Amino acid sequence: MIRKAKPSEIDKIITITKACAAKMISENIYQWNEAYPSKEAFRKDLDRDELYVLLSEAIIIGTITISSEKDKEYNAIDWLTEDSNQYYIHRLAVHPDFQHQGYAKKLMDFAEALAKKNN
Repeated sequence: MIRKAKPSEIDKIITITKACAAKMISENIYQWNEAYPSKEAFRKDLDRDELYVLLSEAIIIGTITISSEKDKEYNAIDWLTEDSNQYYIHRLAVHPDFQHQGYAKKLMDFAEALAKKNN
């Protein structure tokens, strides 16, 4: 099940992203670290009503931010499509214990369905 995150779940989400960061670093992928993603980033996502969690048997195992706001870091990129009514995916994570089971695809399918629903 995928639903909007609650403020009380930020610590659990951070636990998941720290586990993902450690796994990525062990595989020489240095996209995330101890400082990112941060609680502040997730609080901002929550405040903008853009943070979702993935549950398996009532346990949070993943998260995704589906944002209508493009981060300023991406403004310099020459995109193939014009900026208009778009969604951006940030901070997608599935706890390493649950990876390679199709959960990230479920999160992406959810994001795509949300985008289609909102044109």
